[in-house]
Amino acid sequence: PMPPAAPIVPTLSPISPLTSTAQLARDSTTLSSLDTETLQHVDKQHRQSAITVDDLPAPCVVCFAAARTILFLPCRHSVCCVACARQLARCPVCNDEFDDVDHGNFCESYMNEADTGSNPDSQ
Repeated sequence: PMPPAAPIVPTLSPISPLTSTAQLARDSTTLSSLDTETLQHVDKQHRQSAITVDDLPAPCVVCFAAARTILFLPCRHSVCCVACARQLARCPVCNDEFDDVDHGNFCESYMNEADTGSNPDSQ
């Protein structure tokens, strides 16, 4: 008779727990000894230091790799990076031809124009 075939799928060894029960008990004791005000303070600090999706620059709608750094003029759409804007003749949002582009901190310049009333969108 032929010996039994070796298993094709190797057996998995047991995975050791990442955190021991004793460590969890110590952490639980430490947390329960903290007062609510301290926990709220720590939570607030953590939330303030965390980076959120809203903090990240919006990606270029053409390549989805670089940040949006171009403001098309006169339509004022801000959807592309420099490299992609160089390849376009029309705004990808409204399909209008653009006369010029603004580089740099265009969000701040847009807000300044809105404050002075020179922005047609603010009227």
